[in-house]
Amino acid sequence: MGLFVGLAAPGWAQITLTPRINFPPPVGPTREYGAPLVGYGIETGYRVFPHWGVIVAYDRYRFDLNTNLENLNVDPAVITLLSLPEIITLNLSAGSWNGGIRYLISFSRLTAYLGAEVSTNRITAEGYGLRVFQRYWGVAPVLGAEWALAPHWSARLDTRLQTIFVRGDI
Repeated sequence: MGLFVGLAAPGWAQITLTPRINFPPPVGPTREYGAPLVGYGIETGYRVFPHWGVIVAYDRYRFDLNTNLENLNVDPAVITLLSLPEIITLNLSAGSWNGGIRYLISFSRLTAYLGAEVSTNRITAEGYGLRVFQRYWGVAPVLGAEWALAPHWSARLDTRLQTIFVRGDI
C-alpha cells in the first residue's frame, strides 16, 4: 500500500515520475512479531496507447523483527551453546526493481488499472554483527486506482500479490 504523487503530461502519451511512500504490512510467519517501517520508492511510466501503459519502479521496504528465539523454532540447546539472547532483534530490508504493463480505464478524474509486474528483489537481515541476504524474483498481479487532484497531481492506491521464486543461497 502506498501514497503516490506524480507529474504527468496531458493526453494519453504521458510520462509519469512518481515518488512513493510505502507502508507494507507484515506477511508470512513474521506477521506476529514483525513491525513494518515506512519505506520509499520511485516509479516512472509511459502510456503507450489510450488504455495501455508500461512502468519501471524501485521500492525499498523495512521491517524490525523482535521475537523470542523459541518462536523461530530454535532449539534451546543451540541458544545455550551459542550464548544467544532470548529475544532476537533484526533489521530486515528489501529492495525491489519492478517492470510491467497496465490496462487503464478512465472515468472522469478516476483511472482504475489492472496490471502484471515482474520483479527482482534482495532481502537483507542485519543484527548482532551479522548480515545475510537472499535474492529472489517474482511476478505479481496489480490492481489499483488513481484520482486526479489537479492538472499535474494525483493520488494513487494499489495492491499486489507477489509470487516469489528464490535464486541462490543465504
